Amino acid sequence: SQMKYPSFTSTATFFVLCVSHVSASASDSVNLDDIISDDSSSALEGELAVGWDSAFFSEGRDDLDGDSLFSTAVNLSWDRFSFGIWHGYSPDQDFDELELSVGVSHNIGNVDFGLGYTYVRSFPGADDDNEFGFFVAWSDASLDLDLAAEIYYSDNSEGSFLEVSATRHLWANDDFHVDLSSIVGFNLGFVEDAHDGPNHVALQLAGEYTLTSSLALTAHTTYSWAIDEDSALEGDEQLENFFHAGVGLVWSF
Repeated sequence: SQMKYPSFTSTATFFVLCVSHVSASASDSVNLDDIISDDSSSALEGELAVGWDSAFFSEGRDDLDGDSLFSTAVNLSWDRFSFGIWHGYSPDQDFDELELSVGVSHNIGNVDFGLGYTYVRSFPGADDDNEFGFFVAWSDASLDLDLAAEIYYSDNSEGSFLEVSATRHLWANDDFHVDLSSIVGFNLGFVEDAHDGPNHVALQLAGEYTLTSSLALTAHTTYSWAIDEDSALEGDEQLENFFHAGVGLVWSF
């Protein structure tokens, strides 16, 4: 799992699923102003997203050692429930991963929270995993500010990963918006044979341009700084300072 806005590899995929069906762009970008409220519609909604990333950013790590990632996601939502399929592969090495997710979310005032489950299947040869997560988010439209925290647990590693983020909406009009996000991650045994505690800090600039009423183009640039990496630990070998970027196309239906 990995936090990426607006690319289509998902940190805590359930978090994206719980909120994406109300996002005007229907991408993995999280616009907390639009998260479902007590007036949530029971209509079935969906999105198809394709994307390319220069790196596979996961738990602060460059999981493909600098190689790129192509991904496809299909998300469906009904009322407060969301369902999704995410597939990612690298054209540069033997990496292929499938994620199946389900989530449920609720809103009280300007606070949103939700639970989710993700089944992770990696090819070839890696063990399957079951991940369980919880998120809570707060949004203030007058400040153009979103704060969020999410924690997810891995059945395989029997550990968790916590991410806390703040997003400021820098620019928005009918066709285009730009957000600046800061993210802090904490490894709590989720990444095995790696140091626990503060893990990384990332700064991300993300934009989205509406092409038609149902089609949007997204892009992001991100720089991540490693915290207290221990080169003697295998799980910290890919924890480093690095830059990555991505582009995507999202169709809402």
